[in-house]
Amino acid sequence: MYLRTPRLSYILFLHLAGMPAAYFLTGFLSNFYPKFHQFVLVSVLTQMVCGLFMILFFDDRLTGLIQNWRKRWISLLTFLVVFSLSITAVLISWQFPEIFNRRIIFMDVARMPLFLSTALISVLGIVILIRWLEHKGWVVWFKATSLFYFIQVHLEGVLLAAMFFFVYFVFAQTVNFPQHNTLDLNFDIDNSQWIARLTSPPTDDMPLIRAVHPAVMLFLRPLIWLLSIPLNGDRLQAALMLNALAGSACVFLAWVIVKNFSNSTYALIVASLLGGSASHLLLGSVIETYIFSALALLAFVLLLQTDRTSLDWTIPMGILIFGITITNLAQACILYFLKLSRFKLLVMFILAVVAATLLLNVVQVGLFPSAQPLYNPESLTVEKHYVINPSDAFWRLQGRINLISRAVLLYGIAAPKPFILTQELGTDFPNFRTYKITVGRVNVAGYKGMGDFVIKLWVALLAIAIILTIKNFIKSPKQEMLSLGLALCLGFNFLLHTLYGDDPMLYSPDWVYALVLLVAFSFRNWANSQWFQLALVIFVGMVIYNNLELFRQIMTVYTPLFSR
Repeated sequence: MYLRTPRLSYILFLHLAGMPAAYFLTGFLSNFYPKFHQFVLVSVLTQMVCGLFMILFFDDRLTGLIQNWRKRWISLLTFLVVFSLSITAVLISWQFPEIFNRRIIFMDVARMPLFLSTALISVLGIVILIRWLEHKGWVVWFKATSLFYFIQVHLEGVLLAAMFFFVYFVFAQTVNFPQHNTLDLNFDIDNSQWIARLTSPPTDDMPLIRAVHPAVMLFLRPLIWLLSIPLNGDRLQAALMLNALAGSACVFLAWVIVKNFSNSTYALIVASLLGGSASHLLLGSVIETYIFSALALLAFVLLLQTDRTSLDWTIPMGILIFGITITNLAQACILYFLKLSRFKLLVMFILAVVAATLLLNVVQVGLFPSAQPLYNPESLTVEKHYVINPSDAFWRLQGRINLISRAVLLYGIAAPKPFILTQELGTDFPNFRTYKITVGRVNVAGYKGMGDFVIKLWVALLAIAIILTIKNFIKSPKQEMLSLGLALCLGFNFLLHTLYGDDPMLYSPDWVYALVLLVAFSFRNWANSQWFQLALVIFVGMVIYNNLELFRQIMTVYTPLFSR
């Protein structure tokens, strides 16, 4: 009876629409479950799960989208731009088979007939399953749950985040080089050391875990272990997946934050700008800790925006922020104080966060022999290596100010043409940098060609945003406290990294979130204008196109050195 219902063709269409996701999931999981019966089981399960998701969440929405596509065409265009990014990420990586393991993403061609054959089983299974769930009333029950409501309301943000996850994960397979020592090669990113810290057993041979990351191992390693379970214990792929998930979660949170004060289309565009920025493309793909810092800071902004300001909410998030990187507690304090303007509450917040994190640090030091204790001031002496002494030379301070100004305002959005240094650093390995020190001069990376045009557009957009922010603040200061907090966070990062740190691209997720949200807040009165939305979509596409060139360059330079 059910097979003759009018909905059968619609169910089959939605199941077919879920097949691309099922293909990639099956191809990925088949690396860990290669046997014939394992492949068949994984193939059927992934197809049924993807089909069920499409049927449950797109059954009504797809009809509405088809009927109202003229009103949502800019949203569709935004998805098209990000989808093009996904395709381009694959095409770029595909050109470098020496470093890109295609079988991680794409299944063996010989298994395609088997995958398509299992589609017949999954189609029959999904029809029977839907019929059974409807008969038992479980479909109606599930659609009444808060989980269904949450996903349905946030479906566009979830889909956008999923697309960016795919991009980050594809690039993660090509630019991490797990079998090689890549310490400091890409903008001073401690890539190979963090791979070792997060995936290897906690022995004395584990690289030093500095005190400025007092609880990061407690936060990340359990998640990697959890993700490794369905991957048959592969902790490396679990770590790559977690890093990409953090990057995509940043996109989702940015979408939620912007949608809370505007509309979904504007939120899609702004979140795409964040996800496609040079900072998030790079640190969402290369294993480090700063993409997790950005995620925690975005979550804190969302708490404040939605008035979840009690200590019950803010202390756990503060512990996460401080436990990953201690300097980011200052940003949380800035945002929290400007939201509530209650000094006593801020002091209680700081004391609780610091005390709880110190206890976690004790646990981290006990579990990991190479971890430095934050409660021992001598552990912070190693940070002197990263401190810039302004009295050393005026030209060096002047150059650093110029570099950090560009880094905070420009580099994190649109990647410049980097310096590729070898002998300058006393090494035979090429090192990507945003600056180069010569005698009496700090040379900073610039822009050429398309990048020069893109960055000029960004500077113009940013200048207008600053004017609008000032104007809005003068008009209604109480309503602009979050914008003021974001601006002060940018100022804090500028001061901090003028006097501390390596290549600023490494730290860029700590401020790019604030920069993008500040611009988004400033233009909120234009958020419903289609011409403005269209202009932003075009601009985002240009930014992404510029940033993809950085990955092509990294792969080109390192393929001869790090081939599998």
